[in-house]
Formats: sequence, structure tokens, C-alpha cells
Amino acid sequence: MGTCATPACDVISRRRLLRLAASVPALLLSAGCESDSAGTAYLGWRGPPSVPDIRVRLAGWASLAPSSYNLQPWKIALEGDDVLWLLADADRVSLHTDPALRQVTLGQGTFLELLVLAAAAEGWDPALSLFPDGPYATRDDMHLKPVARVALSRDPAVLPPPLFAAVRRRRTCRGAFTGQAISRSARDTFLSGAGAARGVSVGWIDRGSGLERLKGLVIEAMRLESMNADLVAETATFLRLTKEEVAECRDGVVPSSPLPGSGVRLFYGRHAFSEPGSWLNRWAFSHAVSYVGEADSFVWISTDGDSRDDQVRAGRVYARLDLAAAAQGLAMQPFSSPLGDWDGVAGVRDDLHALLSIPGRRIQMLARVGYADSASPTPRRSVVELMI
Repeated sequence: MGTCATPACDVISRRRLLRLAASVPALLLSAGCESDSAGTAYLGWRGPPSVPDIRVRLAGWASLAPSSYNLQPWKIALEGDDVLWLLADADRVSLHTDPALRQVTLGQGTFLELLVLAAAAEGWDPALSLFPDGPYATRDDMHLKPVARVALSRDPAVLPPPLFAAVRRRRTCRGAFTGQAISRSARDTFLSGAGAARGVSVGWIDRGSGLERLKGLVIEAMRLESMNADLVAETATFLRLTKEEVAECRDGVVPSSPLPGSGVRLFYGRHAFSEPGSWLNRWAFSHAVSYVGEADSFVWISTDGDSRDDQVRAGRVYARLDLAAAAQGLAMQPFSSPLGDWDGVAGVRDDLHALLSIPGRRIQMLARVGYADSASPTPRRSVVELMI
């Protein structure tokens, strides 16, 4: 084992973020320290720990948000009785696949959206201030520049948002779709779930030569990634191949049926995932190509610009679409490859923007949408592990 990164507990330099409770209540600590087995890595999907502090409960719901490679790149700090700070976790960044830190910032948006929905469901009004000290530019800035300050106040007029009911049902589908067509009414209901966000637009494609061209670009981007040694090696570190790794790491991408450690080491070995062109990577690529090829519908999210604020807002919209899909029994799988910020995929990214005719805008998210058999939940870290 020992394959997952254990984030260091960075200390925030700002005094106001250090004004935390003198200690985490014993009740909270006990809620996050279950026995170390693979099954406990999925306890978060039952709901947050039953603790008095509303902020801890909200963070528990928010921790079910989707993130790139399921790295869960979040840290939280509590101030006073009603303020929560969200920071990006610099130790949970994919440096080669996300050099511009765009994907990790999208993940901050998904976390915030689930937190906002959970707050409303419990009768709280969250006031968000994004990047109050300015946006981070590099990984080294992340512990100094919080993503958001969230101030909570009771509001009896707040109504439970319908999308919140789908939080525990949301999944990322990495398998085959059934081929069932999405009706126009189902599509319209799904897209309406995106809501409105300043500078953010949602697009849809499900027919014509443009669809085939789009799928070709996705496949080409995945091919380029699969032949890049740095990207392949980095991606291999995010795989949780055994039940032991799932229990230890509680994050990452998990096969549909993780095997006992000895079985995986005997038949596969992590090195097989780390080598471009290896038989196992060729097998994985061929399956990914088939899943793209069978897709009949794609949705994308674009923004006016590409600032950190834009990325957070796009992440929030994606979280709402993800929940809207779950509420209707639809499945989604995002594709980051054709939107990547590394040099080798720049041509594909430009071609994708040209294909979708959105000059001057930045596509932040692209996902296939369809019907699929129920997917398994992904492992989750406890709220205690997110706290500074």
C-alpha cells in the first residue's frame, strides 16, 4: 500500500483563520475515526455526522461533491460560531494534467454548491465571499488565499431546494450506457437544473456530424494523454486498485470490483498502469473509446472568461447538472482530456471551441449524458480529515 498521498496539515498564516475552536469536539472526532476497512470509506454517503455544529454537517454533505480523479481537494476552517472558510488543498492537485489549477478550482465550485444546497435544506442562508484575499495563482498560494468565506445565518424563509434530495444518489458513471434515448422533455428538464449563473452558459449536442466530430476530438485527446509518460504515471497514482488502498486513501478512482491486494499485485501491478503503451493501458483506452463512441448526447459548460471566479461558478453549475441528472435517473461522465491545459492537447482544445462555435468563451466542462445501470459510490474522506 502506501500509494496515496497523505496531505500535510498546512498552517494558514492569517490570524483570522487560526481563530478556530480550541479543539475539535470529541463527538466530531469519534464520527470521523471508524475502523480502517474498505466499507467505512463509503460511510459518508449515509449522510454527515450528527454533531451540533451546522458547519460540520454542511461540510459533510459538501464532501460528496464530484472532483477531478475524486481527489477531494478541500480544506475547511471554522471561525467563531457561524463562519466557514474553504481552501483548496495544494497536496491534492494533479500537477501534470492540471498545470493551470483549473480543474481543482472547478472542484471548489462543486463543493460550494452542495454546501449551499445543504444549508438551504436546513434553513440557513449562506453568504459567500469568493477569494476575499484574491485568487491563488500557483499551488504555493493555496494555503494563503482561501477560495471562499461562508457566513451562515438562520432564515425561516429559506425553502429546501429540490435538487438537494439527489445528493446521496449522484454518481459519476465510468461504464457503458444502455443506449436508451433521452427524450426532449427529459433533456429540457435536465438542462433547466443548471439554473442561472453570471457569465456561465450550458450547451447540448445530440445529433449530426458535429456530434461525431466532437467524439473524435475527445478520443484524440485521450490518445494523446495515454502516450504522455508524465500524465500516465501521475494518473496511475490516483488509482485505488485494492480494498486495502480504498480503506487507506478514501479517495481516487476505484475499479468496479477492487480485488484483494495480492490478486492485483499478481495479475496487474501498478507499473502496468504507469507505462504508456502497456497492454493494460491499451485495454483501458479501448474501453474508454467504446464508451465515448456509444454516447448520443453531450453537455458542456462555458464561461465568459477563465478567471478563478469563472471556474468556481462553472463548478457550481456542473454540480447542479449532476444532481439534476441523478434526480431523473440519468448518468453523466465528464471528460477533462480535450479541455486540458497542458501543451500537448492545445490543438484539440482549440478545435473543440471552434466546433462548438463559442469564440471568446472558455469551455470548462464537457460530459456525456445518458442512461446507465446504477454505478457504485466513490470513497470519501471524513469531515475531520478536511479540517485544519
